[in-house]
Amino acid sequence: MSYQPVRLRRHVASSSEEGVAGVITAALVVAMLSLIISAMYTLSVPVWIENSENHHAREVGTEFTQMRNGLEAQVRTTDPFPVGHRVTLRADRPQSWMGVSGEVITGSIGFSAQTETQEIISGTSPDDVYGTAKGAVYFTSRNQQYPNVRYIYENGAVLRYQEGGDSGTMFASPPLSISNTSGGERVLVYAAYTMVGDPGTVTGAPNAVVRTTVQVVVHAQLSGTPEFLAGQRVNITIVSDYAPVWESFLVEYATAEAGLTQGTDFEVNRTGDTVVFSVEGVNQLQLATAVIKVEL
Repeated sequence: MSYQPVRLRRHVASSSEEGVAGVITAALVVAMLSLIISAMYTLSVPVWIENSENHHAREVGTEFTQMRNGLEAQVRTTDPFPVGHRVTLRADRPQSWMGVSGEVITGSIGFSAQTETQEIISGTSPDDVYGTAKGAVYFTSRNQQYPNVRYIYENGAVLRYQEGGDSGTMFASPPLSISNTSGGERVLVYAAYTMVGDPGTVTGAPNAVVRTTVQVVVHAQLSGTPEFLAGQRVNITIVSDYAPVWESFLVEYATAEAGLTQGTDFEVNRTGDTVVFSVEGVNQLQLATAVIKVEL
């Protein structure tokens, strides 16, 4: 019995079969890439945008604090020349991967020449008004992921409000000081700035410049005069959309930093958007008042 060798036939794919295989492979690759990109947009891009917007919020807070400090320097030195304060309106572009990234939306900055927002008044003779202040510069974000943030410069201070949070926080405190001399006399140091100019808003640009020019400055020291009786009460009245922030700050400052006793040395009363800070036994009032022109 003899055996014949078995010949194996090799199958050679036709060009049409190779084409079909290539199309299937390409389709699988495209589908896989689509899934990856979709996952990136769903999971990673929102995180990248939120991180960028969070960083931007901190950056604007720093810039508003620098503007506040710059204005204090202008008033202190009575510098008559305009000073520009840069504010970043748009967050940096989020990180990307293989061209996958996200877009950020530009915020806005505005100036409002409001009616009086602050008065420093004699508690003994209410007709004696020592200084008034008005006006506010504010930034508003337009975030997609991170809660919207608003910074407000008013009454010499910077306030920060975050959407969905509490009523806000005192980000940079006003120029307020209460102390006692070696002779036991109470000294109140404060400032009242009137900001003037054309109200307006800037948006759409990546950056903006707030120009401030000090037009009038008066540094007054009142003590033992017919207009200011030594040992009198001084009332500081503040009108603000963020009155609870001012109320909390004034109570904390007076007790923790100035060492005063609430109910004896001072009182803080809030009604609606008005806060009245009353300091008893003031022997000397050092007050800086200024008219500041604001241009956006």
